[in-house]
Amino acid sequence: LDVITHLLEIHGQGGPCAENDPSFTYHNSFLICDIDEGWILETAGKQWAAKRVASGRHNISNGLTIRTSFDLSSDDLKSSAIENKFWSGKGDFDFARIYSSDSVLDDEDDSSRLMC
Repeated sequence: LDVITHLLEIHGQGGPCAENDPSFTYHNSFLICDIDEGWILETAGKQWAAKRVASGRHNISNGLTIRTSFDLSSDDLKSSAIENKFWSGKGDFDFARIYSSDSVLDDEDDSSRLMC
C-alpha cells in the first residue's frame, strides 16, 4: 500500500486504456492482502482512499466503491476536491461520488457492491 500510494502521489497515473482511443482513461482499484489483513485501494488521478479489511469478503469492480468510510487517504484528498470544485467542503465527503465520472446512486452504501 505504501509503495503504490507513494508512486501514485509522485507520478500519478495515466496513459490510454484503449489502443485506438487515447482519450479513454479511468481510475484504478487494487486489492492488497496478506495473511492478516487486506486493503482496498481506490485511485483518482494522484488522489487515493484506502479501506482496511480485517474480516469478511470484499471485491472491486469497474467503478469507485469507497464512499464515506475509509481509513487512509492522500494528504490533499479533500483540499484537491475543493480546489477542483468537485466538493464544496460541506456535508459528508463521499470519495466515490466526488471523484467518479459516472453517477453514483444515492441508495448505494459502502457495502452495496463490496460483499460477495
